[in-house]
Amino acid sequence: MVPSMRSLVTATVLSLLVGLFTFTPTQGDKRLGKRPPWTTSRIQGTPDPPPPYQTARAFANLTFDEPLVLVNHQQSGRMFVAERFGKIHSFSEQQDVSTSDFCLDVDSTIFGFALHPDFEHNGYLYVTYLTPSIKGRYILPEECSPDGTRVSRFQVVSHDPPRCDPDSEHVIIQWPTGGHNGGCLKFGPDGYLYIALGDASDIADMRDTGQDLTDLPASILRIDVDHADPGRNYGIPEDNPFLDQPGARPEIWAYGLRQVWRMSFDRETGELWAGEVGQDLWESVHRIQRGGNYGWSVMEGLHAFRPERKRGPTPILPPVHEYSHTEGRSITGGYVYRGSRLKELVGAYLFADYDSGRVWGLRYDGNEVVWHDLLCDTTRRFATFGEGSDGEVYLVDHIGGGFYRLVAAEEGSSGEEFPRQLSQTGIFSSVSQLTPAAGVIPFSINAGAWSDGVEKQWLLAIPGDEKIEFDGMKYPDPEVPPGWKFPDGTVLVETISMEMVAGDPASRRHLETRILHHQHLPGSEQMGDQYWMGYTYIWNEQQTDAVLLEEPQGLDETLTIHDPQDPSLPDGKRTLKWHYPSRAECTLCHNMSARYILSGNTLQLNRDHDYGQGVIVNQIRALKHWNLFSEPLPPPIDQLPRLANPEDESLSVDARARGYLHANCAFCHRRWGGGNADFKLVYSLDLPETGLVDVRPTQGTFHLPGARLIAPGDPYRSVLFYRLAKLGNGRMPRAGSQITDARGLKLVHDWILKMSPADDQATRSGKNFDPKIHAAQNILKNPSSLADSRTAAGQLLESTLGALALSWTLENMAPDDQRRQELVLLGAQHSVPDIRDLFERFLPAEQRTQRLGEVIDPQKILSLEGNTARGRELFLAAGIQCRSCHRVHGTGIELGPDLSQIGKQYDRVQLLETILDPSKKIDPKYMAFVATTTAGKIYTGLLVERNQEAVILKTPRNETIRVATDEIEDLKPQEKSFMPDQALRDLTARDAADLLAYLSSLK
Repeated sequence: MVPSMRSLVTATVLSLLVGLFTFTPTQGDKRLGKRPPWTTSRIQGTPDPPPPYQTARAFANLTFDEPLVLVNHQQSGRMFVAERFGKIHSFSEQQDVSTSDFCLDVDSTIFGFALHPDFEHNGYLYVTYLTPSIKGRYILPEECSPDGTRVSRFQVVSHDPPRCDPDSEHVIIQWPTGGHNGGCLKFGPDGYLYIALGDASDIADMRDTGQDLTDLPASILRIDVDHADPGRNYGIPEDNPFLDQPGARPEIWAYGLRQVWRMSFDRETGELWAGEVGQDLWESVHRIQRGGNYGWSVMEGLHAFRPERKRGPTPILPPVHEYSHTEGRSITGGYVYRGSRLKELVGAYLFADYDSGRVWGLRYDGNEVVWHDLLCDTTRRFATFGEGSDGEVYLVDHIGGGFYRLVAAEEGSSGEEFPRQLSQTGIFSSVSQLTPAAGVIPFSINAGAWSDGVEKQWLLAIPGDEKIEFDGMKYPDPEVPPGWKFPDGTVLVETISMEMVAGDPASRRHLETRILHHQHLPGSEQMGDQYWMGYTYIWNEQQTDAVLLEEPQGLDETLTIHDPQDPSLPDGKRTLKWHYPSRAECTLCHNMSARYILSGNTLQLNRDHDYGQGVIVNQIRALKHWNLFSEPLPPPIDQLPRLANPEDESLSVDARARGYLHANCAFCHRRWGGGNADFKLVYSLDLPETGLVDVRPTQGTFHLPGARLIAPGDPYRSVLFYRLAKLGNGRMPRAGSQITDARGLKLVHDWILKMSPADDQATRSGKNFDPKIHAAQNILKNPSSLADSRTAAGQLLESTLGALALSWTLENMAPDDQRRQELVLLGAQHSVPDIRDLFERFLPAEQRTQRLGEVIDPQKILSLEGNTARGRELFLAAGIQCRSCHRVHGTGIELGPDLSQIGKQYDRVQLLETILDPSKKIDPKYMAFVATTTAGKIYTGLLVERNQEAVILKTPRNETIRVATDEIEDLKPQEKSFMPDQALRDLTARDAADLLAYLSSLK
């Protein structure tokens, strides 16, 4: 049987705690004695080899207060720097400069700054800043005013040094404020001013402005500040792309941009580059094109965000490059390097991440990125770049206030010093016995995440005499109560073990030990000064030590577990695919929005813990006793909030279910957590505030009629319950387990069932929605013949709702009931995945569908001999939609190549390569083109014909577009194929082999 979802600290470990602390014979927390400081940590740095560059100070004698913009004026040989809180200074562009000169104070937050191209003569400079009426406080989107953010022109009254008259302000343009204000200013080679605007929202494009051309936010504007139009303080260039688009703002040059944080023009090519800050998971680099649509908020980078939202009038363009929040969380756009000092970087676009301190470079040949590398890894907060008059690029440290440039890395750390074995970390005095080092504290939690029935043991290691700030950490979501702020160097430890013989503690095997290591970053809590890195150590067969996992994709191991008491296992054995997570995968759950630490907080730690020798004390009281908090705690400790234990049946079903969802889902399903849905599962919120109840799902209904996230009183119309019940695509939680949690599923089912439906929902409840379903369930719940049961099950399997009801009925049947075994096979063989996936949990692991997923091993497919007939069925099926673009012997649509003789052109290896990476090599006849007209309209499609009269394109929808040749301003090929990159993701290796066999047969 699968072990309990409650992870226990074993008696063996408890006995080993003796000696770590000095116990006394007195009662209560006084028996805890003294805690010695933890002084044995050897966890420092990173196991990665050092990148090729490091940073060195530039203009080393100067430091500014939170600098955000650095601008060069070549003619005068001066640099201008704008500080966050409104002051602008200038200084001589000499490395030994020691003084700066005050230029202007706008007395408000600055986001952008630029000098007019003719600054030497007219003295004009331009500043983006927040208007004084909203200075000093956070502005909610609903409070946005038309003049929240503005660009103003000021004029210099003296040039040596430059100094502005604050009364010379001339407001150019204004737009709403609401979190993402944008504000970067750049004059282009054409002399026009380009202005980057955010989406004026704090989360998820709440104003739905990303694809809307009728307003200004979420775009880059292009205006003429030298020739104002009537009624405006600026002019509209005649070649702006949307002048003829009804209702569109004529200022817009590009759109679909959430928050461009720094853009720049390549001084050699004139191309405009931008870094776009993402929301949940992805940061993007764009090469901005005239009329370009960059997807927000339909897309986040290359990934669907709100695909149901209305799209703008032009095709969505992919980013040149994107990186996930495993590498950083807030991009800072930079420059194409055109200096002479670092010749190997000439022509490379440099960009950074504000939160991680990393700096990268990439090269783009106009079609694809041909080189990309991490250049430097620092702890600095690079909020902007600057470019010198000689093309040298400077990085601006927002918190430290200094300027830096890249230099070749000195010989030093190779990463080899990082502990590769658990015994080298200094966390344990005896690894094989799991004995913690002196001062390392064991702890337990109220609600653990389901991890396929493993047992977990936790340790907290705080270095030296450092202290915890109780409630000192604020979450990005203001609705979440404060958390604990740990000191630099803190390590949290989780050891995961599995009984290899179910029910036999002596068979327990340690699988892995995961650690989270805290590194304090410069800056304040508001700027995210905590950064945690996760590492996985895999235990050896001898159970004497564990070795650091360094594979970037993680590692899989198939475990064989003896379970003689499970009658569904003929040989008494079951297999479990266990995945050891990579460092990148750790951040899926331990993310920035959750502030990385899921267990180190009041909700989880407010409980008693057995410290050995009969000492059972509230953990918060114990930490207080050891003087580990920096300030006195709010009394009384017993009344502090705590997370409900899902297994504590003395608590209400409501509290237990909310505790379960918090532990398993809330790290993603909160603001900015990465769970791409508009509901929150944080325990501290009242249920109506979660956005769950009677709310239609935005990420798919799975064909449940009248589907809701939670349909009160009706688990079978509740997508939350459905996702927890299934395996395969759409299953939740999406990481960390391969087995459905039967006890947790029952808890959620009972919780939803006991909710009172609203009056207008009562007639829609699952038990009344379809009388046939209710009748079929009754047959199955009562003793009946196998034939009657099959007939009833067949009725239920006609819909997803009925299948969900059937799967739950089977859940409550005895495992040795013959009817159960027959009906499981009936459901598991269903042709519809949304139905079939509900029954896989009842099958042994080796009988379940083995899907390829996103990381595909080509050899796994090529090693199989495919079935040609089955491959033909797949090709013609609606699921992977091959025939929607390709024709074979007259069947299908000829948008892509005709595949009637594809087997003559490519062998199996080459065919598979073209499917897995369709953009690697594109037949010129099937190259997608982007046509821009003189009226600013943009069309994308295959180039069917181009002659003196017209250009003819065929769109991905197989529609033909004809544009007169004299209306074509620009016609360029795209580097992305129309064919999707993940076409095989939801197939099995056998399916893919069958498809290859069919394609190979076409000769």
